[in-house]
Amino acid sequence: LPQGTKVGFKTPVDTSTEGDKQGTVEVTYPDGSKEDVPVIVKVVAPDADKYTPAGKTQTVKPNETPQAVNSIENASSLPEGTQFAFKAPVNTSSEGDKSAVVVVTYPDGTRDEVPVTVKV
Repeated sequence: LPQGTKVGFKTPVDTSTEGDKQGTVEVTYPDGSKEDVPVIVKVVAPDADKYTPAGKTQTVKPNETPQAVNSIENASSLPEGTQFAFKAPVNTSSEGDKSAVVVVTYPDGTRDEVPVTVKV
């Protein structure tokens, strides 16, 4: 396309559900002429809707720092690049069962929060 060409959807495409959606892109050339181009937009579900991380209890020694990934039973079946972090630090200075929440962040930026137990 020539430099200065502007491209935009003529009307918003409905992305509320999965599937192939039809849309029209309006191309405005530097000389002011316009062209409508039909397009297909493939809408896919966010990762947080496709996966269900399962919490599990992990055991650590007093004052040991737990790893969030070790509190997710099916971590290895989640998409590559998924990140795991505790929503708040887990206090392991005393023995007992500590409630915690693991935030699972998928490569597309969506998240799940999973309640877990850390046994000290």
